[in-house]
Amino acid sequence: MDILSNILLKKSAGFKFKLWGGSAIFCVLCAFLFLAQAVRTMDLSVAYVLWGAAGILLTTFIDVIFYHIKLRESGVIGLLCMITGIILIQSLN
Repeated sequence: MDILSNILLKKSAGFKFKLWGGSAIFCVLCAFLFLAQAVRTMDLSVAYVLWGAAGILLTTFIDVIFYHIKLRESGVIGLLCMITGIILIQSLN
C-alpha cells in the first residue's frame, strides 16, 4: 500500500489531480493499518525498518523501470547499503 501511495502521489502532480492525491492518502492510511497489524507479531523497530526500506527500494525500482529515472552511482551504493542493512536486521532475529 505504501508503494502504491507513492505512485499515486507522483500521478497527482502535487495534488493538482485530486483523485490521485486522495487515493494516495487512502493508501497511506491503509499502509499504517497494516503496519499496526505487523507489530502484533514482530518488534516495531524491525517492522518499521522493513516497511520503510522495502518502500524505498521498490519505489525506486518502479521509477527506474516505468519512469526511466537514472540512478547515480551514489544512489546505487545507498540502495545496496539498505539491502545489506535489511539482511543484517533479519539475521538478528
